[in-house]
Amino acid sequence: MDYLSPDHVVDVVERTLVLVLRRPPTTAVLSAAGMRIRASSRLPQGKVAYLHVVLDVPTTGRVDEDIREAFVAQSRRALPHVEGAAMILLRTGFGGAAMRAAVSSALVVVRPSVPVRTFSRVEDGVEWLSGLSSPPRDARAILTTTASMSEALLENYAP
Repeated sequence: MDYLSPDHVVDVVERTLVLVLRRPPTTAVLSAAGMRIRASSRLPQGKVAYLHVVLDVPTTGRVDEDIREAFVAQSRRALPHVEGAAMILLRTGFGGAAMRAAVSSALVVVRPSVPVRTFSRVEDGVEWLSGLSSPPRDARAILTTTASMSEALLENYAP
């Protein structure tokens, strides 16, 4: 697990690049994640999947327009290098639905050439991503790594 910032961690497990966030990404974080995706796709294992997890904490939420534009631009560059992407927005209720709708509308602008879906639960996104390749990814390993990354970001967390 590598820290891209104090609020963003990344790791690769089971041919899946996992990014967990407790604040909206910065342009530097988006750029670093994109570079890792492109680099991973050149490995002998082939394309990776992408799992983007936004924790349900007070510091996640509204993304400003500059970051939204950077997210769209980075997605256009990175998505051709992945098998598929799962966007997990853990917030519940109306706020979570609004966040997932915003991400879905940003993806319409990107027009991805690979499967991309948004989810409200990590388990659902990992299950979906795991089945995109043959042989399937080990969902349990991805879930364990994602949980460890989330715990690391939430340890000593203060908004």
